[in-house]
Amino acid sequence: DFEHRVLSLTEDGPIGERIRKLKVDVEILGMEKSLAWFHGYLKTGKVLRKLKSDLLQTWLYHSDYVGAQFSNIPVIWNIQNGKLDPVQSPKTTRFVQRLCKNISTKPAAIIYCAEEAHKVHEDIGYRNHYQVVIENGVDQEIYKPDPDNRYKMKQELGISSQTKIIGHAGRYDAQKDYPTLITAFEKLAKLKDDVHFVLCGENLILKNIELLSLIQKAGIGDRIHLLGMQNEMEKV
Repeated sequence: DFEHRVLSLTEDGPIGERIRKLKVDVEILGMEKSLAWFHGYLKTGKVLRKLKSDLLQTWLYHSDYVGAQFSNIPVIWNIQNGKLDPVQSPKTTRFVQRLCKNISTKPAAIIYCAEEAHKVHEDIGYRNHYQVVIENGVDQEIYKPDPDNRYKMKQELGISSQTKIIGHAGRYDAQKDYPTLITAFEKLAKLKDDVHFVLCGENLILKNIELLSLIQKAGIGDRIHLLGMQNEMEKV
């Protein structure tokens, strides 16, 4: 049997309460996203040293660094990206990535989400005796085509039942390259009259002036539907 506990470096985020409903403890460490980040690391380190757990799995660079530096138990890193863009990626993230490179032999193992992520990190100097690629996946019993949900969504969005929908899920972030996505939608819309586009994720909303400007410039505002964050993706 396993008992799980979740430590969030910053705040609850969109799924903290959902995790608690699964009867899993969630502790918020309140690390600031500012120049005070190093002080936050030290504070978080004190919490990690008191853990009674058998294993710590960290998620993304900041937690990877804190876990390897301050934890007294075996740590497994989880790396979920490839190359960091020198312009679009935050400076602190790129700095912490370099810090992680220098201590990459410390974790008990490193998990990469893809072969490309593995290659990118090895090329910049990540070294560990046990590295493995575990690709992200979904439960196909939950996430599968559902004609009823498709029909219901089209009704809610005022889309004809004969219209095809192309969906996109992801947060609004420069790394996601939404200008290229909108350009692709624009080109397809000119070729196909019976296609609409549904976007869901953090900040994919009408109040996002930058995104709205891209859509209006492409002239496809009547073909794109912004749903924002969705907690039941299997219904989208």
